Amino acid sequence: MTPAQPDLPAHTRERLLDTAERLFSQRGFASTSVREITDAADANLGAINYHFRSKDALYAEVFARRASLVTEPVLAAARDTARTARTNPAGAFRALGRAFLALHEDRDASLRLLGLFAREVFEPRLPRRDFLRRFLEPTIDAIASVVRHARPDLAEATARACAHAFFAQLVHVARGAGVVDATLDERLDDAVRFTVAAVMHMNAAPPGRPRRKTPRKPS
Repeated sequence: MTPAQPDLPAHTRERLLDTAERLFSQRGFASTSVREITDAADANLGAINYHFRSKDALYAEVFARRASLVTEPVLAAARDTARTARTNPAGAFRALGRAFLALHEDRDASLRLLGLFAREVFEPRLPRRDFLRRFLEPTIDAIASVVRHARPDLAEATARACAHAFFAQLVHVARGAGVVDATLDERLDDAVRFTVAAVMHMNAAPPGRPRRKTPRKPS
């Protein structure tokens, strides 16, 4: 009989992170207790203090562990497609979309990640600036860089608005996987077509907002 492998500290730490990610995603930070995490992770009650010092630090580490998995594929795709974005914008945006959605092909992992982020948006525990800097800003910056290569004449604010719009579509595509009667690729193609049409036909210098007319006072 093969002897049982010892439960190394690194194994316990990963179980705590996996379990905490699932429970925080399902219930949120406030509704998840330390005991629930340690019981579900088959760890002793002091394990969180030993490995992370506190529940708040565990929560922050759950997000930190996901940061590179969320952002790095999109950053790499943006670097790879920058030179061809002007001549093949559809290919560039499709590459960005596939990089973003690769993490969501595992439906269970996708739902955990989307749930975790949604909880943080509506019930924030992390410093807001840290959350934006780790997750949202790098992805938006990468998409905006492709928009700028496709349309170098666009104003910066317009390029970033296009990037935000494409990012929102990608989140919608990921969220709808398994719900709507279409594959990820089919829904991504729709988002790419919409984005390319918008970016390539956007006015380079959109006019300012019209001034409101001040109603005349009755004489």
